[in-house]
Amino acid sequence: MNLAHLEIIAVARSMLDGEKSFIEGARQITALRNTAGLDYLDPDIVPFVVIDSETDKLPFGDVRKLWAPAALEKLQPEIDRKEQWARETGASHCRNLIDRLRRPDEPPIKDEADFWLRLGRRMTEQMWMSGDNNLRFLWVDGAVPDALLSKLDEALVLVWMFVSEDSGKSFAEYRVSVHLDPARIESYRSARWAELLPNPEATGWLTVRRDAKEMDVRLGASKDV
Repeated sequence: MNLAHLEIIAVARSMLDGEKSFIEGARQITALRNTAGLDYLDPDIVPFVVIDSETDKLPFGDVRKLWAPAALEKLQPEIDRKEQWARETGASHCRNLIDRLRRPDEPPIKDEADFWLRLGRRMTEQMWMSGDNNLRFLWVDGAVPDALLSKLDEALVLVWMFVSEDSGKSFAEYRVSVHLDPARIESYRSARWAELLPNPEATGWLTVRRDAKEMDVRLGASKDV
């Protein structure tokens, strides 16, 4: 899953949760379409293109600061009508995009380096889907080279990962403690990497302590992992 897919998922979730206007969200999804590799005529993209086109004159975001309060007040009834229409038009397609982009067809995991890259993507998805504004814009960009300590006698692997906290402008190193249940210990020993990845539907397996630059990953903690 690429970063643009995660951004679309996060925007769509915010729209469905009522945290983001459907008009503003439609503009963001349309802008992300090319980067995400989605066709202009994709049936789950077209509705957002239509919403964007039909509402492009309405002020949202920073543009509102340029409008006089009286003018905004006069325009508000139309904004409300268009917003309701945009929600009715786009809600089902938000759900479709979330479902589609969370389940991309992935090739087999090649080696351990590829496993840590895939795990980082799952961690990023968990944070983006969490709804916690302190976490949802963090992005894990893979493991720090040669920074891994295997302590299988303690059912633990320590790895350091690069995490962006500012949209890729810089990266911090987080210490990630990966806790393994007995079955996952054997999977790790035998390099059966696919068995270690959390199920895309699983939740509750990632804990983030942003101030301490630490994360805990619990693999095999529940039947959903």
